[in-house]
Amino acid sequence: MMFLKKLLWGVGKLTIATVLLMAILGGWAAYAERHAENQAQAFCDTVTLGQKVDQLFTQALAAKADAHQTRWFQAANGHENDWLPVTFLGVTPFNRHYCSIEARDGVVLTKAVKYMD
Repeated sequence: MMFLKKLLWGVGKLTIATVLLMAILGGWAAYAERHAENQAQAFCDTVTLGQKVDQLFTQALAAKADAHQTRWFQAANGHENDWLPVTFLGVTPFNRHYCSIEARDGVVLTKAVKYMD
């Protein structure tokens, strides 16, 4: 009988600890996602249509955008625009919120906050 009480007490403590850990991780994940989305929105708000793109990459890095995933993609031909996804990471490297900027001839044409993955 005593063994069963100790076993149930131990299982109860383990269950409470597991539930508490999952709640903490869930709260952190929600915060990280919201923070990444807010960063992308805040950056997009600083960009204006018609703006020169000279300093956008530097501005993105100063805003703490992910340096590995934020880079210019140059148009392959004259029919496409250059594209700069200013990327902010959420919970994992696969939860990315970004300010999508399209430009042509060194001038911003469009901007929009988007979610990738």
